[in-house]
Amino acid sequence: MHKHIPYFILFVLLNISMTSCSLFRLNFKGKVPKAGSYPEFTRKDSLHGALSPLRTCYDVTFYHLTIKPDPKTKTISGSVEMTFEVKAPTTEIQLDLANKLEIAGIFEGENKLQFEREFDAIRVQFPNQLQTGESKTIKIVYGGKPQSARKPPWDGGLVWKKDKNKKPWIGVACEDEGASIWWPLKDHMTDEPDSVRVSIEVPKGLKGISNGKLVEVKKGDETDVWVWQTSYPVNLYNITFYVGDFEKITIPYQQKELEFYVLPNSIKKAREHFKQTADILQYFENAFGEYPWWNDGFKMVESPFEGMEHQTAIAYGNGYKNSPPYYFDYIILHETAHEWWGNSLSAIDMSELWLHEGFATYSEAMYVEEKFGYNAYLNYLLMYRIGIQNKRPIIGPKDVHYTNYKDGDMYVKGAWFLHSLRFAIDNDSLFKDLIKTFAVEYRMQSVTTNNFLQLVNSKTGNDFTWLFNQYLYQRQSPVLVYQIMLGKQKNTISYYWENTVEGFNLPVLFKFESGEKWVVPTKRVQTLEFRGNVLSIPYYPYYFGSRKVKYLKAPK
Repeated sequence: MHKHIPYFILFVLLNISMTSCSLFRLNFKGKVPKAGSYPEFTRKDSLHGALSPLRTCYDVTFYHLTIKPDPKTKTISGSVEMTFEVKAPTTEIQLDLANKLEIAGIFEGENKLQFEREFDAIRVQFPNQLQTGESKTIKIVYGGKPQSARKPPWDGGLVWKKDKNKKPWIGVACEDEGASIWWPLKDHMTDEPDSVRVSIEVPKGLKGISNGKLVEVKKGDETDVWVWQTSYPVNLYNITFYVGDFEKITIPYQQKELEFYVLPNSIKKAREHFKQTADILQYFENAFGEYPWWNDGFKMVESPFEGMEHQTAIAYGNGYKNSPPYYFDYIILHETAHEWWGNSLSAIDMSELWLHEGFATYSEAMYVEEKFGYNAYLNYLLMYRIGIQNKRPIIGPKDVHYTNYKDGDMYVKGAWFLHSLRFAIDNDSLFKDLIKTFAVEYRMQSVTTNNFLQLVNSKTGNDFTWLFNQYLYQRQSPVLVYQIMLGKQKNTISYYWENTVEGFNLPVLFKFESGEKWVVPTKRVQTLEFRGNVLSIPYYPYYFGSRKVKYLKAPK
């Protein structure tokens, strides 16, 4: 998923020379923004976000989701067959489903199971104790009117639209809310199924698209059923479906084909526009390792909302536009990066979603550097820097399934954290190898920020805990306080850090007429002599923070 930045801001920022600090000085004057608040979390949030014994006692291996959406009534009906392995003896397990959707019954074979609902949590009761190592399959029959998306993909739910030819377009986006807003499952990020089958019943003449490979199309008199299946684990909020009047086009990539399902009015421009995808995919394979899902292919599906990284079935809705001044489609770029960051390597909790969004946003800048050079990379990051809010820590409350799509710091500050880490490591080849190693070693696994920190420390031989603590676990950025004294005999500059964690030691570059000087501020005042005038005390392009400054002239 991508946070949108208006194109006029993008164009203006990208045309500002890196030799100018005017924009930076205008926006960062040492003022610390007010802290943002969190909602008051309740038991409902804990039931969704926490790993209780009713969840850890079993591990899902397979889902078969059958769904029939009705665009006239904006309702859905269907069933889910869930196969799981018992990890600890139990007589109950927890499933999740939004309480506005009804459950007609839960079955194990012919036997109907009892269940209780508390908010969106469903306690399924078995007649006999399940034993460790057992494999069980249950079927949940459900339906109703799901939440409609007010602002997809950020404020998610079912999307009910019509294309230019007045034919239905139906889809879903649920990154923030979780998959349980539209189908019953164990809705926790730590339990990705080994594979998923999705059967979509659609009106005759329309197509149903989902994750993975098309298995079959079952033809009926008035409806058809499109059956798709993955051969890999799937991040739960990326399981999806689309219904529409799609046409398939393909773009060659090495000895493979990339698939694009587009609406009829878009076929001509889509053929040309999507050619860039092959180049983007090639770069990411070089930077992060082989595309993780080749057995399931690569496809994008035209959508009425901007984009969403549904695994092997990416939603594309950027209107076939390229962004100035580099003229690539940033939605193709960002959502494709998610196939590594978020889909393959996945966070264990929503509080660490920066591992998806921060890495995907930084991947954009890496691609810009590869194609247009280091200064273009810096300019691209400057575009995103203006959006940093510093109202809340990037890593938020755990075990409550919480994110706030209005706070984009996990995107832009997350990307800037990686840029700051690159500067602190001061070895580009090592840094880029570290990023690739993280993607490859944790391929198709759930991870934590601490996994990344341990890898950084191991590969660099240094302890960067201070940098992680500063930019990920607290909201405030460093403030460099400095005072310049211009004297008759000598000039001095005194400086120290505010709002920094213990051990913070990122260096700062001072530029004077007499030359450049790198310093490492601490919380204690240090003083430096210099000759001539102060030319600049830049933060960018090295890291981001604020400053307090006072110029003092020598007495007459």
